[in-house]
Amino acid sequence: MEVQIEPKIRKTIDNFLQQLKAGLGDNLKSLILYGSLASGGYSQRHSDINILLVLRQSDIEVLRQLSRLKHNYKFRNLSILALTRSYIESSTDTFPIEFLDIRESYSVLWGEDCIKGLKIDLRNLRHQCEWELKSKIIRMQELYICSQANTATLRSFLTQNLSSFIVVFKNILRLKGIEEKEKNRILELIAVEFGLNKDVLIKLWQARAEGQRIANVEEVFGNLFRELQKLAEAVDKLL
Repeated sequence: MEVQIEPKIRKTIDNFLQQLKAGLGDNLKSLILYGSLASGGYSQRHSDINILLVLRQSDIEVLRQLSRLKHNYKFRNLSILALTRSYIESSTDTFPIEFLDIRESYSVLWGEDCIKGLKIDLRNLRHQCEWELKSKIIRMQELYICSQANTATLRSFLTQNLSSFIVVFKNILRLKGIEEKEKNRILELIAVEFGLNKDVLIKLWQARAEGQRIANVEEVFGNLFRELQKLAEAVDKLL
């Protein structure tokens, strides 16, 4: 997949690649761009530049070299994931959400394509989606109890975690054969497909997108908690 990269960012990545090749030699197999820059949703203010390095082997010395590079001021916005090909191929059952998202939008900037042929079993995707949902529900329970329903704490959780919920919703929709990238559409579709209260999800997203302060925080938190419980029960029955 060809991606249009603005010259300044391209220069940064090219410089990073040259230093990688000099330091790692033939241990480096691929440099792959993924995430918001690859999908067209990049924001210079809010986004990192996600780079997957595919290595022949990984050890502490490789990590030491990458750490030194990462601390170069020019590479501060690079988010680096360094894996061997065998690690990738043996981990799609453990991290299907992450590898499906990479496979959906990526660009090989140097080396071989280690992503295109990845096989991901949807049964593993269902397990991870259920685990993610139920973990977040438990976290919400703990947060509410421990904070004594503190408004600032609940508001912070809602503001900071909605995007991670949307990632899970997107992959639950994949289980039903629905591919969607737009966040507001993901929220609409997850509500329709699973009989959730759409207003609870859409209003929360609009408040975050428009930078509005969430009012009636405890009510909103409780409504989201209820809808997530319903969704978790439904996901448990899929496939």
